[in-house]
Amino acid sequence: MWALVEELTFGQLTTFISQIKPTYSSAWAMACYNNPKYKSTLNSWMNVVRLYRNKSAHGSRIFGLKAVNVPQIIRKDFKYYFPNKQEANLRKSYLYGALYVFKHLLIYEDNFTQRSWNRFLLELNNRINLISGLDQNLYGLPEDWFQKLRIMII
Repeated sequence: MWALVEELTFGQLTTFISQIKPTYSSAWAMACYNNPKYKSTLNSWMNVVRLYRNKSAHGSRIFGLKAVNVPQIIRKDFKYYFPNKQEANLRKSYLYGALYVFKHLLIYEDNFTQRSWNRFLLELNNRINLISGLDQNLYGLPEDWFQKLRIMII
């Protein structure tokens, strides 16, 4: 299996994951989140990762990028990450929704990866703060986005 994964492009990998037998994708969801219902959530996350990977890899802008396929949010997370229901769909479709996905894909990684994620967020926060007049709504970012997206390392 790993030999196959090493040869696939990211687009091919996400397509492969979306096409595998439901029993395997349910097992993947169980292994990650102890709940087979997250199978469709993981598929939606892969679509978000593919979109942002492609935009970044090909030099496209992500400022103001509104995703057509918004990520599904884990039910128990919804109120914490998206407390305002009226703004939830809008925030999910911008960068904030993608950052939510990236965080949740990295939560179970090693401490080095988690620290790298937190450093990335800090650098992103610093760059955003350097740009005067930046409308954070075009990224879908709530005021407390940095605190919500950091991974607490134990």
